[in-house]
Amino acid sequence: MRSTIIVTLLGLAACASAPADMSNAALPTTRAYTASNIHAAVEVQPTPHVLELLAAHDRTQEDHALDESRQAADLLTFLAIDDGSHVAELASGKGYFTELMARAVGPRGVVLGQNAPEMLAGTSAETAWKARLGRSSDANVVRVDRSFVAPLPPETRGLDLVFLAIDYGQLVQFGVDRDAMNHAVHLALRRGGRYVVLDETPREGPFLTDLHALHTAESRNARREIESAGFAFAAEGRFLRDSSDPRDWDANPGASKTGEKRDRFVLAFVKP
Repeated sequence: MRSTIIVTLLGLAACASAPADMSNAALPTTRAYTASNIHAAVEVQPTPHVLELLAAHDRTQEDHALDESRQAADLLTFLAIDDGSHVAELASGKGYFTELMARAVGPRGVVLGQNAPEMLAGTSAETAWKARLGRSSDANVVRVDRSFVAPLPPETRGLDLVFLAIDYGQLVQFGVDRDAMNHAVHLALRRGGRYVVLDETPREGPFLTDLHALHTAESRNARREIESAGFAFAAEGRFLRDSSDPRDWDANPGASKTGEKRDRFVLAFVKP
């Protein structure tokens, strides 16, 4: 049933609705938002609509507990998902953010939730993902089990947004052909559609000892690869930056990862 729905919807002209007028909306009082990452340079102001989505009473307590550490309000505001949009999330995992996207697009929208079978099969994340897809809040989510090299069904066209939820640099350890992935995303988006990726500053090397230099080097690498697939750079979100990151890890399997401190960034691109 879901496959029929997505093929039908993606066959229509991909034209996102205008954002709802939330100027007179009341801020939810049940869950006040406070950024937990005090080192972050917050460049977005969470909108009343996003805060309302996060405060929804039918969300699980487990999801509510993740909101601040994931900086969901900032990220969801940065993505600026309109009601009725057709979007895809690559590396959905357990579906925490997939559900937020599903709530943002509303019943008229569609979310393609992709996971690579080799990363998910037989794990607790697979069980959690199946359970989430059974909720009414995720009725507009279409499960996609495909590798990253061709992450979306070949007939997928006219998407408004593709969001890569796994850090771009981490795909190295899985042997992902990122060029092929980026070209596949480009093909699936409409003109004017956006491709948004997360990434982390790489470990300190002999020639890069300054945090700013590390960040700049990695962001340029991601930009170079994605722009070569035909995208135009649009914006960088700095709200995930963290100067306390010890940078004692790398993208190789088995690398040391101390705690959860990560100097991260988010890059947005547009298909011209």
